[in-house]
Amino acid sequence: MPGPDDQSVRQSRGTDLRPRSAVDNTAVVLAFVLSLSVGAVACGGGAAEADNVTLQNQRQALDMKAEIDAALATRVFFLHQSVGANLLSGVVALARDAGRDFRPTDFNQPGNEPGSNWVEAWGGYDPAKRLDLFVAALRSGLKTDLAFMKLCYRDFQADTDVADLFARYQSALTTLEHERPDVRFAHVTVPLRARPTGVKAALKRLTGLDREDIANVKRAEFNTRLLQSFPSDPIFDLARLESTAPDGTRQTFAHDAEVYYSLVPAYTVDGGHLNERSQRALGAELIRFVARAGKQPAAGSSP
Repeated sequence: MPGPDDQSVRQSRGTDLRPRSAVDNTAVVLAFVLSLSVGAVACGGGAAEADNVTLQNQRQALDMKAEIDAALATRVFFLHQSVGANLLSGVVALARDAGRDFRPTDFNQPGNEPGSNWVEAWGGYDPAKRLDLFVAALRSGLKTDLAFMKLCYRDFQADTDVADLFARYQSALTTLEHERPDVRFAHVTVPLRARPTGVKAALKRLTGLDREDIANVKRAEFNTRLLQSFPSDPIFDLARLESTAPDGTRQTFAHDAEVYYSLVPAYTVDGGHLNERSQRALGAELIRFVARAGKQPAAGSSP
């Protein structure tokens, strides 16, 4: 399928391409899991209000356990790099909290006994090689229900040729969908970085020397192409999650009169990787995503 042209990409930057219900649920889940991680309790509203909040949290926790069970029952292949490892750490922590013994199997160590239905692989920091590894893994006869890979924020710098990288990605995934009609293929938007703060960063922006904002613009351009080119496939919109605060507001910045998004500073330890609380929050979203996407039939399966 041909990708969108440059004009359509420009027009859709910052545009929400997901169903409204999914957008609203992002803030709800983030707030819920973040509150659990610090033991938040309602205060100032009396015992009745606290009881209502406790009951709501218990119901959400039961829903989360059901989604964890559905997700862990799905055979998954996930090729990633460091932020992907952050997400899986969150999944492992939430599974442990729910009393589930979960450990992803390492695809790169085939001698190990399988530890779960989820198989992970680290792809390195060369996006072309990572794509080749993903293709090779699916051509190896790997048995899985759901397969997806994630590009790294480090794959996108101010001088990245987004059109060329996306063409490589689109070609690889389109080929695999034809070769493995038994597998449901999904996608992950490219993670973002937080904007640097301080006087030095401000001066770089004023003088046009800031490359961090331009790198996030490049990530946004790739994500827009991804969302537009695979409308019928499940897409885990990691970039939206990373840029959405628990209250539902977005972390934004302006570039060339356009609005773009960046990682919420409170979610990161170093400007790019997720801290423990956000690992749980976004890990919960990955669980929900797999639980739902795993129920969808593969493109080549019989009706």
